[in-house]
Amino acid sequence: VASVTGRGQPEDNGFALYGKASVEGGDLHPWLMATGYPVGGIDLEVPASLTTPVRWKGGVLSMPKVEGSLLGSEIAGALDTEFNGERPRISGALSLSRLDVMPVFAMLLGEEALAGYAGGDGDVPFNPNAALPVDADLEIQAAALDAGDLLHAANARLRMAADNRRVRLSGISAELHGGRFDGLIEIANNEGSALISGQVNMADVDLAAIMPGAGLTGVLGLSASLSTSGKSAGAAVAALSGSGTAKAAGLSIEGLNGNALGALIEAADRFGTDVDAEKVAEVAPPLVAFGATDAGDVEFAFVIAGGVARSAPVRIVSEHATVAAEMRADLRQGLVHADGSISYDPGVEALVGSSPAVGFSFNGKPGEAGLTLDTAPLAQFLAQRALEIEQARVEAMQSALLEKQRLRREVQYFAALEDVRALKAKEQ
Repeated sequence: VASVTGRGQPEDNGFALYGKASVEGGDLHPWLMATGYPVGGIDLEVPASLTTPVRWKGGVLSMPKVEGSLLGSEIAGALDTEFNGERPRISGALSLSRLDVMPVFAMLLGEEALAGYAGGDGDVPFNPNAALPVDADLEIQAAALDAGDLLHAANARLRMAADNRRVRLSGISAELHGGRFDGLIEIANNEGSALISGQVNMADVDLAAIMPGAGLTGVLGLSASLSTSGKSAGAAVAALSGSGTAKAAGLSIEGLNGNALGALIEAADRFGTDVDAEKVAEVAPPLVAFGATDAGDVEFAFVIAGGVARSAPVRIVSEHATVAAEMRADLRQGLVHADGSISYDPGVEALVGSSPAVGFSFNGKPGEAGLTLDTAPLAQFLAQRALEIEQARVEAMQSALLEKQRLRREVQYFAALEDVRALKAKEQ
């Protein structure tokens, strides 16, 4: 139900209308489609309950105090809609309880393509005829900011500028998992080919919250520039390129025990000289994987090419161990991969030609990836250590035996001297 009450009067530059308008309905989408201004896909429901004073003058519809709800979000603000050009242009400022930008992107690129990608089919082409129904220049505050499943932020501010085939979200500033998220993104539909660019900055973000199940805790800072193009969502992800830097403060890596060497040596000593690669492969993984490595502050650069993000080699030095790794994330498949090793500080157990190290490989989807350990270098160290301990034991036994033999000879020698002296004394 829509209603407008007020008065109209002729003025110098045309007809003017002053009054109050209200809209109430469970689904305005059929009405919007009939008037030529569809919002989102055909299945999208648009519930609304809005009131505002209105003024129509000189081809501009002013709504200085919009209040109510739209698409399930509480809304308040002031809007002006100009009808003097080829397309309506909305400007103003809005305060929302929630803003999800994905319906805007769906209108620009085609709902079927984005829905297909979310459902696992990234080859659905973007709609070359898709376009936004109006131009816009809006300052927006939102208590909750969503981008589908990609982003869930709070207390956001941004500027949305849009025309027929382009939307730009700039000045984005929001709270994200205890920290800050800032950035911008611009998307254009060029006859079915999406052109996308953006910048992302994060500061003091809870690492465990943004990467659940990865076994990482700490505070994340990140800065990156990204761009891509493609005729489908899958093609755009596969063409994604960019670069950036990341810093994790107070990083702790769960599943790599940086203090495990003592327990590993104790376990190996139970086998004595029988310790070998097979036995180490059996007893070492639970000890290495149970616990964490406190890595302190870690900073590294990364590049993105062909939809794959790769880090520069990362070296993390903790009190008792050093972790070296190279990481990559295949954004096309949603897979993460890391190869590296954890090298323990042997201290007084140091050996020439061998060091206590365990290789690791991490593969799979975030939160589901499995850790594979290579204990061969550790087995070599423990076997060499056992042999050197045994060799030292044998050498100690041999040295003790030689010392006993030397002492026996000395006793026999001095006893012989005493016998000679005794014999000489008798002869005299």
